[in-house]
Amino acid sequence: MKKKYYILLLLSCFSFLSAQSQEVKVIRMTETIDFIPAADQRRDLNKDLCALVKIQVVDEITEVEGNVLGDIVIHGVEKWVYMAKGSRNMKIHFKNNLPLRIRFQDYKIGGLKSNRVYELVLEVPNAPAASTPAGNAKGNSLHMQVKPNFATVTIWGDNMQRQVYRPQENGMMSIYLPYGRYSYRAEAAGYEATEGTVFVDDANDVKNVTLPPIMGSLTINCPTDRADFYLNGERLIKGSKAKSWTGQVAPGDYIIQVKRKGYLDQTKSIRVVARQSQTVQVDHLVTAAEMKKAERDKARNEEKAAKAKVQEAQRQQRAAEQQKRNAERKEKYVARDRKLAAKNKRPVVWGVKAGYNMATTKFDGDPKTKSVSGFHVGVTSEIRMSDLLFLNTGLLYSQKGYKLEEYGIYEEANPQYLDIPLQLSLRLPLGKVVKLQLNAGPYLGLCIGGKVSDTYSSSYKLYDESFSSAYSGFDYGCQFGLGFDIAYHIHFDAAYQLGMEKKYQNRNLMFSIGYRF
Repeated sequence: MKKKYYILLLLSCFSFLSAQSQEVKVIRMTETIDFIPAADQRRDLNKDLCALVKIQVVDEITEVEGNVLGDIVIHGVEKWVYMAKGSRNMKIHFKNNLPLRIRFQDYKIGGLKSNRVYELVLEVPNAPAASTPAGNAKGNSLHMQVKPNFATVTIWGDNMQRQVYRPQENGMMSIYLPYGRYSYRAEAAGYEATEGTVFVDDANDVKNVTLPPIMGSLTINCPTDRADFYLNGERLIKGSKAKSWTGQVAPGDYIIQVKRKGYLDQTKSIRVVARQSQTVQVDHLVTAAEMKKAERDKARNEEKAAKAKVQEAQRQQRAAEQQKRNAERKEKYVARDRKLAAKNKRPVVWGVKAGYNMATTKFDGDPKTKSVSGFHVGVTSEIRMSDLLFLNTGLLYSQKGYKLEEYGIYEEANPQYLDIPLQLSLRLPLGKVVKLQLNAGPYLGLCIGGKVSDTYSSSYKLYDESFSSAYSGFDYGCQFGLGFDIAYHIHFDAAYQLGMEKKYQNRNLMFSIGYRF
């Protein structure tokens, strides 16, 4: 019997302890897409923005272990805990339940991110009613109307540790507390902190807590006389000789307007920061006529700018077209130069040649002969020896001869030759397409026709026979001259033949034009 009694006693104690302290379970932990509003942000010791974990649990949290920054902010069943970025775990202590350790990686969160909001929803078995105080102590709701609504309110008392609360969007806050005297401290960014005491009793009064803003200094300047200054629609100065206004204003965003009758208004926006001085410079107000003139000037300037832009575009187009033409011309010249270079490197080149002869002769005893006119024509051949040196030859039909008048006897000869020149040609470039050509070498001539005739007193013929019978059927000597080669194909030459045959020594000045294929 005693053994059964002890067993029942142990089971009763275990049931009582289980009912009093049970384990809290995690329903979910997620990273939201929200960022922390500027008014709710906190920074760690490295000045980095903290992460915010919003814990939803129906129990009182007494402590949170981990990289926690500042106090816990209570929003009913939601508790806000600020933690340093990179935090990977936390341990939560409850008033009525066992502590709970949470590893974030179990919920696919490697580490808390800066300035991000996380939701942690916890399930508490047999949770006590949140609206009633523990035990049998009598209590009532403390009602507070807080301005601004984003302020945090810390409340503490003789039987209550410090707890931080956040009002609702309308600024109202209701907390059930035991009867007694409590202290509070309200804080908000940009506002002076406010402290005080409240009593919780049978009354349901509303405690109004308004935080005075930390003022900033604002100066508005405008060079126009008798102008009205407005701040968020409220007139600060009515038209006077004053050209500036300075005052203390609460932090926030403002619209500044400067007006004067007959002038166009000017509007500017500014953000006033607590404990800082800021100056807004407004330009001189202009009349409607001045504005119209300015608009006309602006339109003219824009028209000029547009016209200049069109002209510049046209100029650039012309420049591009000219550049294209130059490129095409250059490409054409390059192709021509390549072609000429290729032709210059051919081993043998054929061509044709024709020109004018001015011929005479020299006899033993040096009678005074006169020159005669003729022509030459034939084919040429050019053998390339190097880039500058060539061997020119060919076969030319050439008319030569002379006139002689002595002692009343008039003598005339018109021999016709097939000349074969053998010339060394030095070709020096004078430009891209023009070259100077220096020629020198021997020549050989074969007489193929012509006569020699003597006439006395212009009517009586004394002598008439073939030239080759009278003198010689061959001619030889040296030939030298110069010329100009144009674009390789066309060349102009001047040459002088100096015959060396003993009986009959030809002298011939030749002017030629030729073409190479």
